Amino acid sequence: MLFANLLVLATAALGAVINYDGAEYDDGQYDDQFLIGPPAELSHKENCHQPDIRVLRNEECVQLSPSAPPPFPYRSIRVNSRHCTLYRDNKCQTQLARVQHTQCHNIPPFARFSSIRCSNKD
Repeated sequence: MLFANLLVLATAALGAVINYDGAEYDDGQYDDQFLIGPPAELSHKENCHQPDIRVLRNEECVQLSPSAPPPFPYRSIRVNSRHCTLYRDNKCQTQLARVQHTQCHNIPPFARFSSIRCSNKD
């Protein structure tokens, strides 16, 4: 009886390993289903403490406080998608910088940007 129970457990464990060892997981396209949290979060503080703005969707231009007084308020960004592009204008047309997927990236105090767009495409 004990041997039969061990055999059943070993077979179930082997089946679980085989299911997760397939090409569909290794070669899967990086898309929104793998994201944790919003595509990006911007914070007025360094090291991404207390996010103030959350970008909720990829491929969407988000305007960032066009009337913000100097110094520019955003000091850090957390990018959960593949990358986010920061733009000088508020219509996502004049590119300033591209930030890759990262836990947290501090923004230099001299960087001035008015909009952001995130993407999971290359």
